Amino acid sequence: MYHRAVGAAGVAGEGHVYDTAIVNLEQKQVIGVGSGHRQREMTDFFTALPHAEDARVVVMDMHEPFKQAVALCLPQASVVVGKFHVLLHSNRALDRVRTGIEPRQGKHGELFRSRYLLLKEQERLAPVSRAWLVALLRRYPQLHHAWLLKESFKAWHPCTSRQEAKARLIQRKRSARDEGYPPFRGLFPMLHLWRQEILNYFDYPYTNGFLEGKRIRIKVIKRVAYGHPQPRQLQTENPAHQQTAGSAHFCMRSIALIDAEPTSEVIGISPKSLSQANIQLLLRRFESPSISW
Repeated sequence: MYHRAVGAAGVAGEGHVYDTAIVNLEQKQVIGVGSGHRQREMTDFFTALPHAEDARVVVMDMHEPFKQAVALCLPQASVVVGKFHVLLHSNRALDRVRTGIEPRQGKHGELFRSRYLLLKEQERLAPVSRAWLVALLRRYPQLHHAWLLKESFKAWHPCTSRQEAKARLIQRKRSARDEGYPPFRGLFPMLHLWRQEILNYFDYPYTNGFLEGKRIRIKVIKRVAYGHPQPRQLQTENPAHQQTAGSAHFCMRSIALIDAEPTSEVIGISPKSLSQANIQLLLRRFESPSISW
């Protein structure tokens, strides 16, 4: 299979242990799920990827080891930072401004109860919620200014060309540096360091939206299999997998389960209520004879 557009993202696990999911964004298929999210693991995978020379786009978040691995193994590919990753950082900056205004109120404060309202898209608010937001921003001028900065980042993405996006990005960088509060000023180095990859989105409008959905399923699988005596064996027992992904130890057995349609066997099961029989049922899905590696 040819992988022209590839998406990569880390998946957090227990004890700050990370896995990495790789997908084909055009075919909507999972290529691999493996241990680690450092440059070495990614380099091993991209080196063993069939038809790697055909890759033209790699979509990722702003994780430097991924970028370094692409530069080493896929020099012909353009790195794209999806628009949602930029918006995520601006939302986090707004949230830090909010917590700085009511540091002692905690979960009982007015702003804490309104935290999701501040982050939600204005166009999707119901009339009652919109009226509450307007009243809230009037009571907190500092929060109002930070909210406007957050909205300016969202308004930047509908640009129709790279040149227009570049001009607006320069404006946003200046706003974050000169007018913003410390959390927004902290965005300036990130926007400057990743400016080319951010602007590449307007040449290659790919996002990791498909991959984000798969990340949720991967987390469910990891929770369900928690406590299995040797969970890493699922990544190393299959000889075909060893030949496909080399020393990166990518879990080919889990791909069929991740790509499968939701079934009553998995969906609706609470990890806390799992019995040993439930766990064995899930693990048997990895061993299904209908799966060809």
